[in-house]
Amino acid sequence: MATSEVREAAQRLLAGQLTEREFVAGVHCHVGHDGPDELQDIVEMDDEYDPNIDADADRRFVSDGKAAQVLSFAEDLVSRAE
Repeated sequence: MATSEVREAAQRLLAGQLTEREFVAGVHCHVGHDGPDELQDIVEMDDEYDPNIDADADRRFVSDGKAAQVLSFAEDLVSRAE
């Protein structure tokens, strides 16, 4: 997933077509840890809040403010493209 594809996914997130967790998981899956530095915070969120490892991860993702952080990241990414 190139930065332009991440931007498109961010637009889908902001349009309500993806959840914050789906966005984070998609970025991690398609960008990975070797991707651009500007995306690594998002990639690492998927590791930290992996529901396959921690059954409580989705709740913690929201309570720790990560959903809001992801939305802010998406808004910034989309606005830079305009």
